[in-house]
Amino acid sequence: MPKQFALLEQKLQVDAIVNSVHFKQHHEGNIASSLSKSGGKAYQTECKSAFKKMTNDDIAITDGKYFGCKKVYHIPFLSSDRSLQSLKAKLLECLRLASKAQMNSIAIPVIGIDENHLHYNQIARETFRVIINFAQENQSSQKLILIQIVIDNNARCHQAFQKVLKAVNEQQLSLDENTEISLITQNFNQTTKEQSPLSNAVFIAECDNYQESCKVCVEYGTTLHTESQVLIDITNLCSQHLISSKLTENFRFPTSDHTSETIQFDPSCTETPQLCQVCPYGLIAGFGVLLTCLNASGRKSILCPLLNVDFSREDIHKLILKYELFLNQHKSHKSKINCIRFLMGQKQRALETATWIRQYIRQNPKLQWKITHDIHEDVDGIKILIAAYDQETIFKIQSKIEECVPSWTTQILPVDNYICNMENDHWHRYALELWCKYNTFISRKPKQDSSRNLLLYGFNNDITNAISEIRQLTKLKLEQFAIKEEQELNVNSVAWVLKVGNISYPFDQKLNYQIEKNYKNFEKTKNCQRINNFSFYIRAIDYKNMKIETRYDWQYSIDRIIYQGLNYVGRYLKCVSVEDIDVPDYWQYDSIDEVKYGPPRIMDVVNEKERKELFDLIGSRGIKVTKFQRVQNWNLYYHFQQRKKEIEASVIKYKASVPVERRLFHGTKSQNVENICRAGFDINNCGNALGFLYGKGVYFANQPKKALRYGNKLLLVRVLTGIYAQSNCRDKPNLQTIPGSPAKRVHSSVDQFRNPTIFVISNDNAAYPEYILHGYY
Repeated sequence: MPKQFALLEQKLQVDAIVNSVHFKQHHEGNIASSLSKSGGKAYQTECKSAFKKMTNDDIAITDGKYFGCKKVYHIPFLSSDRSLQSLKAKLLECLRLASKAQMNSIAIPVIGIDENHLHYNQIARETFRVIINFAQENQSSQKLILIQIVIDNNARCHQAFQKVLKAVNEQQLSLDENTEISLITQNFNQTTKEQSPLSNAVFIAECDNYQESCKVCVEYGTTLHTESQVLIDITNLCSQHLISSKLTENFRFPTSDHTSETIQFDPSCTETPQLCQVCPYGLIAGFGVLLTCLNASGRKSILCPLLNVDFSREDIHKLILKYELFLNQHKSHKSKINCIRFLMGQKQRALETATWIRQYIRQNPKLQWKITHDIHEDVDGIKILIAAYDQETIFKIQSKIEECVPSWTTQILPVDNYICNMENDHWHRYALELWCKYNTFISRKPKQDSSRNLLLYGFNNDITNAISEIRQLTKLKLEQFAIKEEQELNVNSVAWVLKVGNISYPFDQKLNYQIEKNYKNFEKTKNCQRINNFSFYIRAIDYKNMKIETRYDWQYSIDRIIYQGLNYVGRYLKCVSVEDIDVPDYWQYDSIDEVKYGPPRIMDVVNEKERKELFDLIGSRGIKVTKFQRVQNWNLYYHFQQRKKEIEASVIKYKASVPVERRLFHGTKSQNVENICRAGFDINNCGNALGFLYGKGVYFANQPKKALRYGNKLLLVRVLTGIYAQSNCRDKPNLQTIPGSPAKRVHSSVDQFRNPTIFVISNDNAAYPEYILHGYY
C-alpha cells in the first residue's frame, strides 16, 4: 500500500459517516440538514432519541442503514465553541470509535466552513493533522481507509485540500504500509486558475452579489509578478507637485478632480500589466474616479501598490467603501473591475492592512463579503490612548506627538548614465519597487535635462535605504559593463581552444572570458579541483590536466594561446555558446535571464492567435481540447535546437526533400507529464505501455487517438524525424544507415515507409514537449 496520500475523483461506499450537529436540533447545519432529508422520518426519530441525553462532550451514534453504511457519528460542533481545537478532538474521537468498531472506512465531510466561516487552509491543514496523528498511533492495527469528502463542488476548498495534500506528501511522513489515506471529492468539475508560486497573499475577500464574483486581495512583495491587467503607478508626481520640497498629506487631498486630471496610461509600456500613472495627491478622494476610468477602458483587474507607512485604517476603509460604491453603480454591467490587489512591500504592513479590511467587512455587512483566505499573525506596533479632562488638552497632546514624528523631506541624488537612460517602462517599475520597500517617492528629470539628478521624497532613514539600493544597482551595472569591456579585450589577447585531433576550435567570447578568469584563480591557488557548470554544454574543466568534459561524458584537450598584437581568426565552437539560440517570441517571461537560468515553467496559453493556431493544427481529429499549457524549458529547448542543426546538415546533404521537424502527439500516463516537461523524454523509461513494436525508442503519432493508446495524457511535441526508415527490428534500436552516407544512422524509424503514422526516435534531444493538452478524448 502506498505511503503517500492520494486524490481520487469518484464516490466510494463507506462503513461510517461523520455528521456535524447541534445536540438540540438534529437537522441544523448544511451537513445535518442533508442527512436528515435523505434519511427520512425513521432516521429523524432515531436522532431525536439519541440526542436526548447528549451534551457537547459526547458523540452520538445512530444506525447508518439509511445511507448504505453501518454507523453515523454525530459531532456536536454547532452547539460547541466551534473552535478548531474542539473540532480536532471530536474528529480524532470518531476515528478511534470507528477503529474500535472494526470499521474499514469512514467519510469525513468538511466541517466548520459554512457554519463558522473557518478558513479553508486551516480546516484542510488541521484535518490532515488529525488523520496523520491517528494513523501514527495505530500503526499496529488493521487497515483503515480514511476518506475526506469535499462537498458542494467548492473550488476554493478543493484547492486548499490539494495544496495541503501536496505538502504532506512532500514531507514524506512515516506511515505504516497498511495505512491508506485518500481524499475523495464529489463530482468536482470546476476549474480554478493556479496561483502564481511567487504570490504572497495574506488576505482575500469575495462578494458574489453581482453577475460575477468580485474580490479584494492584500499581498506583500514586488510588482514584478502579477496576474492583474493594470498596475497603478502612484509614484508619478504631476508637474505641480514635482517641485514641492515637502510632500505631506498627499493622499488626503480633499478633491477628486486632481485624479481625473492626472490619470494616464504609459504609452511606452507594451507588456502586461499595463502601467496606469496618476499623481498620488487626492488618491483616496479620487479612487472611485480612477476605478471608473479603468473600467471604461475594459480593464477587469488592478494591482495598487501602497506606501508601507502613510496609509491609516481610515484610509483603507475609505478605499474599500469607494470600491463598494463603484460596484453598486455598475451592478447591472456584465463586465466590470472584479479584482483589486493592494500590495505592500513588507509583510507586517500587509497583515495590518488585512486586519483593517477585516474590521470593515464585519462592521459593514451589506455586501456580504466572504473571507476566503486569511493569514493571522501578530503585528508589531503601538496604540496610544489619550485621556484628558477636555478636548483642547487632547488636541495639544496630539500636536506634541505629531511634532516628534519624522516628517517627509527631499533629497537630490546625482546619478550616472545608466539610471538616466533607463527605459520608461523599466524605470516606472523600478520606482514602484522603491515605493513599496522604502516608502520613498523617486522622480527623475527628463532625458533632455542636463542635470541628471534624481529627486527622492520620504523620511530620512527611508531615503538613505533607497539611495543605498540605487547605488548598489548602479555599481552592479558598472561592474557588468567593465566585465563586458574586459571580455572584449581578453578575447584579443588570450584564446582558449578545444582540440579535436589536429583541429583547434576557439570558444566564443563569453566562455573564453569565463575560462580565463577561472584559470587565473587556479594559478593563484593551485587548487586542482574541477571547475563545474560553465554552460549547458560543458560539464567541467580540469585545469591541472588541461581537459574539458562535456555533458555527454566526452573528454577533450584544451589549450591556452597568448597573442602578441595579432588576432586569431578561426571558427568559434558555437555548440558551447548559450547565446546562439533565440528564445521563442511566443514565450512569456520578464527577462531573458529568467528564461535561460531560471526553472522550467508551464504557462496557460491565453493568446488568441496562438490558441487558434493550435486548434487549427488539431482540427477535427476526434478530441475536444479545453485548455492548452505551454512548456517553457530552456535547457530542453536549447539542446533540441542544437540537435536540429545537426540533423538539418544531414538532411541537406543526403535527402533535402524530407522535412527536418514535425509536430506529433505523444500519449503517456498522468504521472509522467511533470517529469517529461522538466527533464525531457528518456528512452530508458519508455515502452512500459505497449512495448517496442517498431524498435526501442520514444514513440510519437500523427493522430491524437493513436497516441492515446499509450496513456491518458496528451502532449503536442516538436519531433526531429529527419531521414527515416521503416523499422526492421523489435525491442532494439534501429541501426540502419542513411543511403549514400558512410555510416550515419537514420534519424527515426516508422511503422510504414509510405504515409507513416508512427515515428520512433532514439535520441532524447530530438523531441521537445511543447504543449500539454487538456480536454475530453
